[in-house]
Amino acid sequence: FLYMVSAIFILGGELNAAISRYLEARARVG
Repeated sequence: FLYMVSAIFILGGELNAAISRYLEARARVG
């Protein structure tokens, strides 16, 4: 259970970083 929670937390962090990076790049271009 704890392993699943940590895996979801890590994946969520990666997804959040990718989204923020995408939004930042889009804001810089647009």
